[in-house]
Amino acid sequence: MNERLLGLADDELVIGWRDSEWTGIAPLLEEDVAFSSIAQNEIGHARAVYQLLSEDADALAFDRTPEEYRCAPLVELRLLDWAHAIARRWLYEQADLVRITALKDDPDPAVAGLAAKIDREEAYAVASVGSKGDSYDNAMAESFFATLKKGHLFRERFQTKEEARRKLFEYLEIFYNRVRRHSALGYKSPVAFEKQLPTVA
Repeated sequence: MNERLLGLADDELVIGWRDSEWTGIAPLLEEDVAFSSIAQNEIGHARAVYQLLSEDADALAFDRTPEEYRCAPLVELRLLDWAHAIARRWLYEQADLVRITALKDDPDPAVAGLAAKIDREEAYAVASVGSKGDSYDNAMAESFFATLKKGHLFRERFQTKEEARRKLFEYLEIFYNRVRRHSALGYKSPVAFEKQLPTVA
């Protein structure tokens, strides 16, 4: 059996399981949903690799002793802190990028094809605000930047950086903070929401 592929499958299974432990308890709902989705993807990738290695993917995934798993110690850690979970996720993605890139050049077309599929799926799930592995903890920022790009940046051509800065300031300070209603704030603008908060002496 290909130890390299088994290590990949075990890593994906265990980190997916560890990430899924945050379902329902991540700091914000959008982070919770994003992390749960990432966990599902990782477990799906594990299953695909196990199926490549064995006719009985479930037995390979679950019917081994702990000593027989080839996963990295990094994915085994049970992290009780959100910041550490995010740091692990970033570190794992950096290592995984190297491994998946190498597997895309594997002489076995089934391995190369699966690696390319995993790479596409992970690229789809990665935040639009950074490179692969960045920003798993900022689903709200991803949503904001998507709105900004679709609503303003992609519709206009700026002649100078100063013009772009001015338009961005107008969008943030006039529209986004004072006019646009946010579902996370009970369909109030940030300014209106802030006004209803009790003042601290």
